[in-house]
Amino acid sequence: MRAKVGSAPSLWLLSGVLACASAPEKPAAAPSASAADDAKAVLAQELGEAPAPEGQCPEHTEQRVLLNPRAAVHRTALGLAYCMLQEGPPGTVPGAEDVVKVNYTGWTEEGEMFDTSEGKGAIDLPLTAVIRGWSEGLKLMTPGDKARFWIPAHLGYGHREPGAPAGTPPKGTLIFDVELVSIDRTPEAAAPVAEGEGAAPNPDDDDESKPRLTPRPVPRGSAEAGMSGTQGGGS
Repeated sequence: MRAKVGSAPSLWLLSGVLACASAPEKPAAAPSASAADDAKAVLAQELGEAPAPEGQCPEHTEQRVLLNPRAAVHRTALGLAYCMLQEGPPGTVPGAEDVVKVNYTGWTEEGEMFDTSEGKGAIDLPLTAVIRGWSEGLKLMTPGDKARFWIPAHLGYGHREPGAPAGTPPKGTLIFDVELVSIDRTPEAAAPVAEGEGAAPNPDDDDESKPRLTPRPVPRGSAEAGMSGTQGGGS
């Protein structure tokens, strides 16, 4: 079962003066949370130690969603934030080497759209060839789902300095609306040659130092940019 998530109200610091001595006194405004407190709260959500806030999914133009623990989004252990805009029928999530057919639109954190499949139709993308933010998010979806991703720089095309242009492909935080249309399954590996023999173990499988995506319930509601090495859907 997937829970709906969305935006929480922004925290404002209210101030004012009395219009006259006889006016009722306004209650003191609560101080805003510090950046350090926000960072701790975001980390707790990423690690599954704190629940995702409830509410409407933030708009793609909402600022600083990745840094705001009050934003109604779910977060993965690697830092991806997401919410579901549309729920498809029950199904199976894509595997790490599957090819997915998707519709998508991508924006920079300033709200500038830099790529979209609109007008071109759904495109096919191997999950082995997209940025990590896309592969993380798509592995939480089943065909028919539509989600909004907030992809941090380390899961996209890298960091950029404050005030610097996003560039091509765009760096910094990326926001994507992605609809998973279908999945083309990768054929299963061949059976072992001799009875009793299995595939050679992968030395990375037991490496606990490597970050892993923690499965989470996907919220319901309403990319590696649908990109295979190039901006957008690789088109």
